[in-house]
Amino acid sequence: MPESIPDFDLYAALGVAPDAGADAIRAAHREAVRHAHPDVTRNGDADDGLAKRLNVARDWLTDPARRARYDESLGLGAWATDAGSIPGSDMASTTADSGVTAGLDRRDAFGCLELGWWLLLIAAGALIFVILLVIVADL
Repeated sequence: MPESIPDFDLYAALGVAPDAGADAIRAAHREAVRHAHPDVTRNGDADDGLAKRLNVARDWLTDPARRARYDESLGLGAWATDAGSIPGSDMASTTADSGVTAGLDRRDAFGCLELGWWLLLIAAGALIFVILLVIVADL
């Protein structure tokens, strides 16, 4: 029986785009594991599950056969590993310090929107609130 496909987003866990190469995936894994290490986290509250997910993500994405299976399950198909062939891949960015390609999903390893997106949503909500206040004040 084949190994079951992980139930979390492997690319988001490592913060890489679907077209990231094996070297970028390994670099992202090293960086993520370094930040998740118990000696680095506050009060030694390391999430053992996070370290396991990071290792699973690295193992699946650096193995060509497993990665192809995973990409197929996402509906990415064969184009996911062709650099630059992903629609909208011009939105991906490379960080200068690590050389890791940032993911298109813009979610962190916990599946939450990055802080910038939260701030944008809050600002939009505040703007709508102010507009409503002005409308009500004019009545």
